[in-house]
Amino acid sequence: MLKRKRSLSRSPTLLKSSFVISRSKSSSNSNSTSSLRSKPKLISTYELEGVYAELQDRDDEICGFLKSNKKNNYLELDEQENISKDYTIKNSCRTKKYKKMIYHTHPFVSKSYPSIEDIFKIVKMKNKIIKLSIIFTRWGIWELHCNKKTDKITKKIINDVNEQLTNIYHNQNNGRGELRNKSLLQKSINNINNILFIYDFKMYFSEWDFENDYRIMI
Repeated sequence: MLKRKRSLSRSPTLLKSSFVISRSKSSSNSNSTSSLRSKPKLISTYELEGVYAELQDRDDEICGFLKSNKKNNYLELDEQENISKDYTIKNSCRTKKYKKMIYHTHPFVSKSYPSIEDIFKIVKMKNKIIKLSIIFTRWGIWELHCNKKTDKITKKIINDVNEQLTNIYHNQNNGRGELRNKSLLQKSINNINNILFIYDFKMYFSEWDFENDYRIMI
């Protein structure tokens, strides 16, 4: 949790599809993920409201783990100490270790989409423990999955992904402020998913919805 304990006892309500930009799974990806989807995992609206307030109030990133609540299907945000020493990335956040499900924030002063480091962090073999990465931003919630890790990421793949992120930057007011063009954002998401398809990588994006709990796509 973000510095406070929260009650997650209420029954889940699923995210409305009208608030979702990219939530559907392709048939080619369904077999690899079906074993992970026995029960939907949820983040409560109470948690969402808390993290959104942090995005507004803080200029630095927050990072941590998504921790399962044994009493229900909810995931709790377990904030971790920031040990980042990479001052080339302003206000960045890094934890001592990773777990299966991680998260971090991009505050309002930052770009509202994943960095190239965010994307390839979950693809690299050295981070094989990470199966899910959630990024909370001004625009909404990004969800990254990867099941096939690799140590061999070609320059072409890196350049192709970076080109799509550059498109987001130019199409969406330098990645800051309000989300401008959903269709162009979705096009870049689809392109990145296609580029990284060989790693069983999938990225989803959902706009903020404080009326419904957020459903994890696993």
